[in-house]
Amino acid sequence: MEILKTLVEKSHYYKYGDIYSKHRLRITNVLTYLFSHYIKKPLKIDEEGVLYLHQLAKQHLNFELSKTVRSIEARIRDVESLILVDRATFQYFDRENFDPAIMSKIESYIDDQFKQKKEIINVEEVYEKFQDRLVHLNIHNKIHLYSLIRFYLDEKYTIGQGNTLNIYKNKKSRQSVEERLVAYMKKHGGICSKEQLLEVVSPLFKVDLAINSSDKIISWGSKNAILVNKLNIKANEKAVLLEFIDQSFKNGYATANSMYKEMMFNRKLSSIVRDKNIDDASKLPAIIKLLKPTVKGHTNYLYVDGFELDSFEKLIEAHFTGETSRQEIKEFIYEHGYKEMMVTNFLKRVLDNEVFIEIDIDQLYPAKLLKVNEAELSEIETYVREKIGDGEYLSLSHLKGYRRKLPDIGFRWNPHLLQSVLQRCGFRQIKKTFNDYRYDKVIVVREESSIQSFEDLILNVLENEYEGNLHEIAIYEFLMEKGIVREQEYMHKKVLPYEIKTSERLHFDELGIVTVKKG
Repeated sequence: MEILKTLVEKSHYYKYGDIYSKHRLRITNVLTYLFSHYIKKPLKIDEEGVLYLHQLAKQHLNFELSKTVRSIEARIRDVESLILVDRATFQYFDRENFDPAIMSKIESYIDDQFKQKKEIINVEEVYEKFQDRLVHLNIHNKIHLYSLIRFYLDEKYTIGQGNTLNIYKNKKSRQSVEERLVAYMKKHGGICSKEQLLEVVSPLFKVDLAINSSDKIISWGSKNAILVNKLNIKANEKAVLLEFIDQSFKNGYATANSMYKEMMFNRKLSSIVRDKNIDDASKLPAIIKLLKPTVKGHTNYLYVDGFELDSFEKLIEAHFTGETSRQEIKEFIYEHGYKEMMVTNFLKRVLDNEVFIEIDIDQLYPAKLLKVNEAELSEIETYVREKIGDGEYLSLSHLKGYRRKLPDIGFRWNPHLLQSVLQRCGFRQIKKTFNDYRYDKVIVVREESSIQSFEDLILNVLENEYEGNLHEIAIYEFLMEKGIVREQEYMHKKVLPYEIKTSERLHFDELGIVTVKKG
């Protein structure tokens, strides 16, 4: 952790609340970050929605967003990945986790309608045709579908003339994107990087869509594409592969990394792997989907169409049905062929999205199984609000005597469990940027509190509570007494956290004297 802090400091990154950026953030960067990380449902951009965005920007990025509806909506419309899903309502479109197969089917349907001499197709007609499948993908109205058609197919069709939801044939389009890509790839030996293919069509997601909807081209790893004919899969090889695929998906899902490892230890399969130059597990999903079109998914986690666990997070949730730990979840993710970075990302996701909650220092529990009724929540909330009183925060790690006062909910009360329950009744946790659940104190504030970050908390304490010597060690000892920072016995370890040392509101001289800047 110290090495990471030093690297960040020396690399001249800009600090924005919870994150560090190599470049100064623009409003569009901030909006993209907030929608992709914290807004899981469509957000209506009215006065209430804009205020919510303003609070999120302050809490997580220490960034002052405009509170003007017209200004924010205009900036949102400038961001390609923030799409309109209802009237004045927007959502982050995560194209990495969106299966574009449905768009390929919609494209084929529109093409068929134009072949039947139709001049105009309204999006409402397309939505009604594919409604069941679209609803399964959380696309609940024609406006949302219209945005996706524009996102993927605006080059092929003329869309939305005169502010309508109409689709027209693009008379300038002579040759399909697929035909142009195939012709280009034939000239370049049948294998090309996706960067090369940008010479034919751009941006990159349109290259990916064309590949995904083609039966002549498949992805070849994450950065390349190959013509199917170049693979030259013979009938006997296809039979061996299909038998292996059917066996692998007997439970409804499989992972490419696990399948690849198994293939390497099978004589027939390893021979195919070598002959087709499948030198990495990332090349396998495209071959599986080519041979078995009912298989869906992306880079590693694959599942049979209709299988209810259509994401790896859902598989984690289904596997751990009782108490577990971070380490057990990590090991499960490793077992399915993921590397360190993705292991960390998945664990963070299931905690941030409250799939699992903390019930002790390293004990996790499925959130939906923790039952606390309204009367119990009210009792817990009343107790904690009394303890905070007129203060701005409460250190649950420093709280005494609460186990006897709180209702029995089937678990032994501790700061972590109490924090998890308080999130259901108007409180939120304050964490350090570089946090460590093993040692950090558990601190909560009211949902409406102006304290949005650990930095805000410390500044609030210094300005409103602390009256002692403005030396780093003395400040640290005061924060220890308040249950805000970890207990330290030795003087040289009484060092304030990194985000406090780098705060723009504080100045530290070479002797450790701290000056609070007015602002």
